[in-house]
Amino acid sequence: MRGEQNISSSISCLLFPLEAMAEVKASVICGVLAAVLSSAVLAFVEDLDETFKDTRENDVWLVDFYAPWCGYCKKLEPVWYEVGAELKSSGSPVRVGKMDATAYSGMASEFGVRGYPTIKL
Repeated sequence: MRGEQNISSSISCLLFPLEAMAEVKASVICGVLAAVLSSAVLAFVEDLDETFKDTRENDVWLVDFYAPWCGYCKKLEPVWYEVGAELKSSGSPVRVGKMDATAYSGMASEFGVRGYPTIKL
């Protein structure tokens, strides 16, 4: 009887790490899948820089000029990604972008940005 207890407790000790590893694997897979899906949504909103002025002429753009420290800008960000995904999925020709107006202040002033966030078409 004592031998059976040792065997069963040894088996349960071996099984528990495998179950825990399976849980960890599932958790990692879910995390990777969520990252891939969110990056797919992020792909519909383009990060813009100073080259935007030269490349925008043939397209219609909806651009969010933001400041990284701005609380309103941070609240707008997830909604902005939804806007990009919705316009893309509906077949709209409008491209969606975002520009850090503090990093590209010259470009932001050319577009008349005076506060954050500012959305321009």
